[in-house]
Amino acid sequence: MRKNVLIAAAAAAAALTGTIAFAADPITEFLLHSDRATVRVPPAPAAAQKSPSATSTSEPQVNPGDNSLQLEEPFRGGNVTAEGVAARFREVKGLMLRVCGQPDNQPYFRKTPCIASSLTDEQAADESTVTPDEAKAAKRVFSQIDAINEKTRKIMVASGQDAHEDAVRLSEAKIDPKVKENQEALVSGRISWGKYNRQRMALTRRAR
Repeated sequence: MRKNVLIAAAAAAAALTGTIAFAADPITEFLLHSDRATVRVPPAPAAAQKSPSATSTSEPQVNPGDNSLQLEEPFRGGNVTAEGVAARFREVKGLMLRVCGQPDNQPYFRKTPCIASSLTDEQAADESTVTPDEAKAAKRVFSQIDAINEKTRKIMVASGQDAHEDAVRLSEAKIDPKVKENQEALVSGRISWGKYNRQRMALTRRAR
């Protein structure tokens, strides 16, 4: 029994490491920053599903007309197993790829990559400031990310695993304020897209 517990804990730790590596990239370090209600981005309609070989690229495919966003049942407490945390991490990755592909979010993603490490030199040097359409899309993205993260955070803390709790607390104290500051500076027009993108990359490296 003890061996099984240790194996499960090791698997959860590996999932956490892998998910944070992914989560530190898309959009704005989505996994651990949030203070809003949870949401669910439903799977794409069956007709729009691609074969695995067609979806192996790093950038998600846009499904025209699919902007579905639903309230998700909030986490209601209780014990969470290591497997439960790992399952949530896998779910979050899929949810975030769906956010990256939604048509209403494209004014934002035309100026910044879904995966921060895919930042181009042109995006890093972009001196333009946000337009009203881009600001609207950015706020939508940020809200979606925050909502998904809130449930994830609660699940991590409920697992009772010190590593998960420490990651959440560290993010709340050190990473979240910088993420929020960068977002607010962008949508208010105080900084350019290039500066926002460079700060995204810096926060990505700091979160790892």
